[in-house]
Amino acid sequence: MATVARAEERHNVSTLELFFDLVFVFAITQVTALLAADPTLGGVLRGVLLLALVYWSWVAYSWLGTSARVDDRTTTAAMLGAMAAMFVAAVLLPQWFSGGGLAVAAALAYAAVRVMHLLMFLLLGSGSPGLRAATLRLAGSVLVSVVLLLVGAVVGGSWQLVFVFAAVLIDPIGAFLGKGEGWYLSAEHFAERHGLIMIIALGESLIALGLAVSGYGPTVALIGLSVFGALLASLVYALYFRRTAAPLLEALDAVVGAAQARFGRDVYSYGHFPLIAGVVALALVLKKSASAVAKDGWWAELSGIAPGALLAAALLIVGGVLLLRVRAGVGVRGQLAAGLVLASAGGVAAWFTPAAMALIIFAAGLATAIGVPARFAANEPAQRLPD
Repeated sequence: MATVARAEERHNVSTLELFFDLVFVFAITQVTALLAADPTLGGVLRGVLLLALVYWSWVAYSWLGTSARVDDRTTTAAMLGAMAAMFVAAVLLPQWFSGGGLAVAAALAYAAVRVMHLLMFLLLGSGSPGLRAATLRLAGSVLVSVVLLLVGAVVGGSWQLVFVFAAVLIDPIGAFLGKGEGWYLSAEHFAERHGLIMIIALGESLIALGLAVSGYGPTVALIGLSVFGALLASLVYALYFRRTAAPLLEALDAVVGAAQARFGRDVYSYGHFPLIAGVVALALVLKKSASAVAKDGWWAELSGIAPGALLAAALLIVGGVLLLRVRAGVGVRGQLAAGLVLASAGGVAAWFTPAAMALIIFAAGLATAIGVPARFAANEPAQRLPD
């Protein structure tokens, strides 16, 4: 079995982890498609819950990879098995709330992903009493969550939504028990893993826009929207990787032991979920914008869920970065707060102005938050990359 990687040891993200993450590209794409297909309040709630389940499963394996070198035969086989189970769960995401056998199958596949993670951590902790104790504390909330998901799938109907909601809330509780004692963390590896999930989300937003645009005949307006969508993804990339990632990594590297585990839990594992949700909301806006532009041209107005999704994207992406910096203690620049206000104004404007105007205001908010031209301040060096 893989050996524990102590906090002082440095190791890079393995190709196995990169391969494992591919399934989450598809899972996030599935969630975006579900949100677009059912743009009602209930559909949004179901989509957010499914996104949370996908994200918690990814978080679980990000801790496994940072605590151990997952490159031996046993761990590779277990990781590939978990990947297969997660792929089945992702394929069945559209049937999660449909009731019947497929809903149960989806919950069982997801349960297999989470249980396999716990078993791998328990085997890994056989030579580390602290890690084993931490895993057992985590196991309680994870197993309760899994049981709730299975019961919900069997019961179906409105009650399933209640069970899934409870599962999403209970799942992360175990990580708060023990105050971070027993967990091992490799700072650069952990930060790199969360950078990769951001790349996955941004890539999914481009995929969503590309698929939507390709479904219509090419027009100047749609090509223009494609270029603008790439610009928006680039601005989010710059906000995170050129303004946020480096100071977060330095702050993580500056603490050790249980304090570092708590920092990683709060700032990375839980603190990055709003950013991922915000990028998914942006992907939904771009997908809906393509439909509107194809019908009425570049000056088409957004309708339905799209204006609210654009406002949510502003609050979750720019506001999420602001909260990350506050929790990490790295300071908040005035331009970030100004960018949050301006990007949010773009979301509000989407209710009564053409899509082009709302997206331009939103983009201006992102650019303000970054501080264009994007040059690093003295306390924000470029992110350290693996050799």
